[in-house]
Amino acid sequence: MSRRNNRARAGSTEKKVPADSSVEATLASQSDESGSSLLSFVTPTEFVQLPSKGKFYPSEHPLHNKDVVEIKYMTAKHEDILTSQTLLRKGIAIDRLLESLILDKSIKLDNLLIGDKNAITIAARKTGYGSEYETSMVCPGC
Repeated sequence: MSRRNNRARAGSTEKKVPADSSVEATLASQSDESGSSLLSFVTPTEFVQLPSKGKFYPSEHPLHNKDVVEIKYMTAKHEDILTSQTLLRKGIAIDRLLESLILDKSIKLDNLLIGDKNAITIAARKTGYGSEYETSMVCPGC
């Protein structure tokens, strides 16, 4: 018995997918009742409190008098940045990670105060690995 007969017998109203189209393209073209794509994904974000509260940036800086900056949660893509041997050898892995995480692309890392940069780095670590940082230490005198 063919699929056409099975659909007719079962009373299916399923749309037929053309053989030459990919499944991804078909799903991407379908929308839910709100009009957004079924494959759309909104990246979760976090607001990071800036220790400087934006008070020490010049008036033309994007963080002037801003007390928070919005960053994306870390994903596997960001972990790949952290483990890239090339970026680690050049010493720019953390900078590339932060550039990728900060949503406002007008913010340049070279112009960030070190305290604000550290706050963003710690917040990024929390989004990727959790707020607890477990360590073990061996007493060198024992």
